[in-house]
Amino acid sequence: MDQIKALINEVIQDCQNILVDKSYQTPNIPIINVILREFIEMKDYLAVNNKILLLDKDKLWTLWSIRTIIDSADYGFDKDLFDKVRMVSRLSEKLDEKYVVFKY
Repeated sequence: MDQIKALINEVIQDCQNILVDKSYQTPNIPIINVILREFIEMKDYLAVNNKILLLDKDKLWTLWSIRTIIDSADYGFDKDLFDKVRMVSRLSEKLDEKYVVFKY
């Protein structure tokens, strides 16, 4: 759980850094905004409930961000960020059910 918490914070920080760096030109700004919103929601939910908020109980899409990256991202940019998002998804799938809640 500590590793996921740290990764969530890293993803949020990475997104914020990319969004404020006007010299960095990435076509993934809309995707980064989706990731940022989802991860802030996860962080806030985790702080209050001590559970990870995931998308789908069937685990087809544990994070909306994963779906967005697959559908729309330009992989030539922001690979480190996308790798961290995937890592959060993989780690969350291994958590005990008492640490997870699903939106759907």
